[in-house]
Amino acid sequence: MKSSEKLVRLALSYEGYLEKASNRDLDHFTKNAGRNNFVLFWRVHTALQGQPWCVAFIVWCAREVGVDAGIIPSIFSCTQLRNWANQRNLWTNLAQASPQRGDCVIFGNASGTPVHIGLVHSTNATTVFTIEGNTSAGNNVVDANGGGVFRKQYAKTNTRILGYFTPLYADEIKESEEEYVIDNMKVLYNGKEVDIKRINKDDFNFIQMQDLRKLGLTVDWDAQKRMPVITNPNR
Repeated sequence: MKSSEKLVRLALSYEGYLEKASNRDLDHFTKNAGRNNFVLFWRVHTALQGQPWCVAFIVWCAREVGVDAGIIPSIFSCTQLRNWANQRNLWTNLAQASPQRGDCVIFGNASGTPVHIGLVHSTNATTVFTIEGNTSAGNNVVDANGGGVFRKQYAKTNTRILGYFTPLYADEIKESEEEYVIDNMKVLYNGKEVDIKRINKDDFNFIQMQDLRKLGLTVDWDAQKRMPVITNPNR
């Protein structure tokens, strides 16, 4: 089973868990219920026990299924986590987003400051479905300091959604790469033979982006759209 699937399943298994009034009965779903932010998920960083825990919920679940800090970091600020993802081209703003199971959705307050996070467990054409810690029941309403773990759903166009962090799950990268066959080939460009790498997948041939420079093309990266930009400087 892929690690993203293990993560989502574990997170969903905690639906109905309630935060505690004190550092007691942390493993019980409903005993000692209160609103003081004491939860078992802060075992991932015990010094922060009693602090808002929406990110801790996801990080704790990630570590339990073997997803390490290089993939989902031990960063417990929504703002800092978004920055971390953005710096690694793992962040997609709402307008460009196409969320998938295993993505992390970050919500903002009225001024656009990141304040809450959830884990995507499914989507359809109009709706994103999440499992979240430190929230409350109620759909299409962002509660950044609720009292438990709940399933939620939001319109994909909900403006409180700032965007999505897509973790680069290591086992899924490996499986994807194994589907490719890479070899060398020559192409003719402006009457000259140029050596490039050919990547074959599902009977389609692709070439490495870096080899486009051998053809005199310029290759840049659009971080917002998360896609390469190819131009011909001679035109």
